Amino acid sequence: LFFEFLSATNELAGEKKRAGELLLQGFILKLLDCLGYKIEVNFCVSCSKKLLEKGNFFSAEKGGFVCGTCAVKEERKLSVTANVIKIMRIALNSKIASLEKLKVREKDMENMKKITEEFVVWVSD
Repeated sequence: LFFEFLSATNELAGEKKRAGELLLQGFILKLLDCLGYKIEVNFCVSCSKKLLEKGNFFSAEKGGFVCGTCAVKEERKLSVTANVIKIMRIALNSKIASLEKLKVREKDMENMKKITEEFVVWVSD
């Protein structure tokens, strides 16, 4: 996993900054998965229903996304866009190098970084 990350970032050296940030976030997600802390990106972690296109939130404590209905009960949650959930699904299920092909808006990149940072802090406590 680490070699895959280094190889992908080496190819990007000096190129797009956002692509490098996305590779880093993808690496963090995959590393967390390898350590047994995979973020649930397909179903609500509270009610197990498939996530809808809109109205979802991230709960580090629960280890994934919660639907709008269940989010009402959550104290600590981050608002999330459908694009971020899609990007995270791709990151978890693809090779790291393939992430550089994705077009990610700055707003979505920042949202994804907040999610991974919050989760890493929660896992390390």
